Amino acid sequence: MSRRNDFILGIHPASQGFGWALFDGPDSLFDWGTADIRNGDTVKVLLRVAQLFDKYRPPVLVLEEFDGVQSRRRPRLRLLCRAVVARAELRNMRVHRHARENIAAALFPARTRHEIAVTVAARLEALRPHVPQKRKVWEHERLAMSVFCAAACVLSYYAAQSV
Repeated sequence: MSRRNDFILGIHPASQGFGWALFDGPDSLFDWGTADIRNGDTVKVLLRVAQLFDKYRPPVLVLEEFDGVQSRRRPRLRLLCRAVVARAELRNMRVHRHARENIAAALFPARTRHEIAVTVAARLEALRPHVPQKRKVWEHERLAMSVFCAAACVLSYYAAQSV
């Protein structure tokens, strides 16, 4: 059984909720899931995030960079990410942000979100059956993709730690 101070939590907010991945070591996925929260209800998202913090007590939170110049996050999601970071810091969690290009570099040669999801699934057996189909240009990104984005953030964190 893993000690709670070994946990690294990755969270990836999306327009319809968020996905998360909890690791207890490199390439060691402990738990994962999505929170399907429609209508952009920030309070409900923050409550679900707080439940994850309470349940697992991870010392580290990892997110994709959301405030950078190259970030394409919508203003509502940027505010949500800032609120999640503020909650984490109130709990004395270390927060790491990874730029999308750093995440892609850690999972080279993957570049697109779908390629990253396939690469993550190749490394994490539990996620293999859950890779979303490649979306069409006119389709919205599926919430399930946010689990792979969260896991990719954590894998990028571990790659940066090993350098």
